Order: sequence, then structure tokens, then C-alpha cells
Amino acid sequence: MLIRNRTLDLSSISHLAIIIIACGLAFGIGWVATRDQGFSYAWLLGGLGTALLFLRWPFLPAVVIYPILWIFWAYSIPGIGGIERIIGVLGILGMALLAVRHAESHMFALPKLVMAGLFILFSAYWISWAFHPDLVRAQEYMISLTARIAFLFVVYYLIRTLSHLRLAVILLIGTSLIPASLTLIASLIFGFGFSRDFFANQTAMTMLGSLGAAIITSANFGTAPAMLLLHLYPTLKNRLSKIALALTVLFLLGMAFASQYRREILITIPLLLAYLSIDRSAGLRRPALGLLLISVLFFFLVLLPFSTVLQNRLDNETQFVVQGTEPRIASFLAGVEAFLQSPLIGYGPSAYQQAIMPILGLGRRSFEYSPYNVFIWIAVEAGTPGILGITFILAGIFREAIKFRRQSDGVEQWVLRCAPALLLVIVVWFTFGNAWELSLPWFLMGLILAAARLAQESTRDAATA
Repeated sequence: MLIRNRTLDLSSISHLAIIIIACGLAFGIGWVATRDQGFSYAWLLGGLGTALLFLRWPFLPAVVIYPILWIFWAYSIPGIGGIERIIGVLGILGMALLAVRHAESHMFALPKLVMAGLFILFSAYWISWAFHPDLVRAQEYMISLTARIAFLFVVYYLIRTLSHLRLAVILLIGTSLIPASLTLIASLIFGFGFSRDFFANQTAMTMLGSLGAAIITSANFGTAPAMLLLHLYPTLKNRLSKIALALTVLFLLGMAFASQYRREILITIPLLLAYLSIDRSAGLRRPALGLLLISVLFFFLVLLPFSTVLQNRLDNETQFVVQGTEPRIASFLAGVEAFLQSPLIGYGPSAYQQAIMPILGLGRRSFEYSPYNVFIWIAVEAGTPGILGITFILAGIFREAIKFRRQSDGVEQWVLRCAPALLLVIVVWFTFGNAWELSLPWFLMGLILAAARLAQESTRDAATA
């Protein structure tokens, strides 16, 4: 039977072979990730279904599936694991399917600096693994890293028109408002930062369930959608619309902090708003300064005086921060020491805990051995080449955004004007948290690169017209 559509002709045996290989790849990754034969068949069926989506609507998975599902990043599906693994496998499946589209294969060509960074980063991890072949979780770790890199390619490739780009941004902002709204409701019932209060958290888990708690937790990452939304401010002419937009941005930023009192959020909000107030090309000096003043006053006049959870955390942890014995600071310092002991090769994928344990000593709680800085995490596991790789990736994306920022118009200009702020958000996530294994930073990077490519194509088409 011949299956034909505008996107791809499946009558070719070679095309069918590639589809089978892609589904087999998704099947294999699912089996390795789950170690469960029953769910492996589910992966296979899911791969076939996704293949049909890619064939009929080639832009759909990256543009629609990810923004809708990213709010469930912390929810673990029984037998399969986190939603990030599913998204990653779909990304690899999509890469194999997109290889069929020979006529548009040139679109795989990412900017040279970004490609160099991806190659160096990936190679650094493989080389480090070769020198440390006995690591227990290395295989799972490398699958996850491969999936994230493939996902960046897929997002970059599948956002092929301005309408695709606009849809992706709107969905990302829209789905960010869902966990933010639920966070407000939970905060009014249990208090801001309720998940840091054991008894309030247990009560909330009982009422909301693990899925509801996971959705609320994802409000931590509302800062990136808030930046995208704020960059619409200069395009609005109605004063009421500007006020409504500013309040929505403030709401996303406030709920990002209220969901858990994350350190990176506390640092991100003033840092981003201060940056936007001095970035002339953003045109956001007045609203950024206003939001900065409101957020600072809200923190010191409302949250700090009336939040028992926040006061207890500040009272109990300040002394340990000053002494350098706070678990996150101690883990970072131990990571630096471990890196200096093996600066070229590192200790291998998933080896951070193993590397710092002799330095911190045995008998600590598990979270005290966790990496709380992505850059030192990469440095410990993949050495100096790993750090060089991630630096090239971020620098290459920043360079592309700046290069085409003034040449763009419309929705791609919206994303490119926001790009430095989005990259600053990613750097803060990487500096003060464990966002390395999440897909959201990679999605944002793919979004920026796609916008730069669309701006470049528009400029080229205008020049040849």
C-alpha cells in the first residue's frame, strides 16, 4: 500500500527502512531507559504514532508537544520516568525522520560556533567515559545528553516559518500561566513557599496529588516566558494594555519565586530587570525599572515580614552560608577541588557525586553530594573541554542573535530582541541550579537559533527580490 502526502512519499523502500530504523531506535532507547519489557512495546507504539505526526504535520511535535508538556517536567510517569526522557526520545526519532527530507537537508547546518561547541561537549563526555568505563549510570546519562542535543536540532529544524515560531512562543507563554495560576491558589491556601514547609507540603500533596505538585513546581521556570512576554511592551500603544502586560509579567515572576523560594529565582529577577533597564536596544528601561522596584518592595515589605517559611530558612541557613559549609556551597567548593585534580579528562558521565565524596567525606545526606552549578558539574565530569564546549554553544547562540537582531522584523525580531535576556536566564539556571538535564534550556536555545535563521532568510529573500 502506498502512503503519500505533501510532505513525504513513503512508497520508497528506503523511506520505509528509515522509518523502521527510527522506530527501532526509539524502542531501544526506551528499553535501556526503563529496563521494562512491557513499556518497551509502549515506546515502539508511541514511536510509530509520532512518526505519522512528523510525516503529516512536520512542524507539530517540536512546536506543540514541548510547550504543552514542559510543565510536567518534574512528574515521573510510573515505569517510564520523567517526561524529559520521552521528549528526548521523540527528538531522536524526529532526527532520523528528518534525514529523509533531502531537499531541505541544508537546514541542519547550525552556526559553526554552535556546531563546534556541540561536537566538543559531546566528544569530551565520550572521551571521559572511555577513561572511566565502569561508571554505573554513564549509559543512561549519555542517552539523556544525546536526546537533549538531538532535541535542539529538531526544534531548530522544525520551526520553519514565522507562524511556527509565533505558535511556539504563544504556547510556551500560555502553558506557563497554568502552573503560575495553580501556584497562586496553593500559596493562598498553604502560604508562599509551601513546598519548603514539610507539613504544608504533605497536606498539599494529599490534596493536589503528585501531578498537581509537579505542575506547581514547574512555575520555577516562569522567568523565561515572562521575559518573552515583557519584550512585547514596546509594541503596545494602549496604556491599559501595557499595564496589563506588566502585571502579567510580575505575576509570572512572583509565582516563580513563590512556588519554592528558589535561590536562582531570587537572583534572576533583579538581575534580569537590571539588565533590561540598561539594554537600550530592548527599549524596556521604564517598565524594567518599575517592575524591579515593585518586586524588591514586595519581597521586603510582604514576603519577608509575613513568611514563616522564608524567615526560618534565612535564620537557619545564613550562618552556614557565611561559614561556607552550606551544602550547596560545600558541594561547589568540593567540585572545584575535584576539577583541579583532573582538569583535562574529568571523572566521566554521572560521576560528580563519586568525585566529590572523598573530599566532603562519607555519611552526608544524598542532596549534599549533588551539583548545584552546571558549569562545575560539566567541568568535573568532562574536564576543561566540556566547559569549552558549553561556552562555545552559548557564545555562538548569542552571536547569532546579535548579528540578526537589527535585521529582523515581526515575530523573529521579538524573539531575537529577547535572546540576550533568555540566555542570561539560562546562565543563571546553570549557575545556581541543576537545569542541565532539563529540556527547557535546549528548547529556548533552539528557538533563538530558529529565529536567527528565519531573519537571515528574510534578509536574503529581500536582497534577491
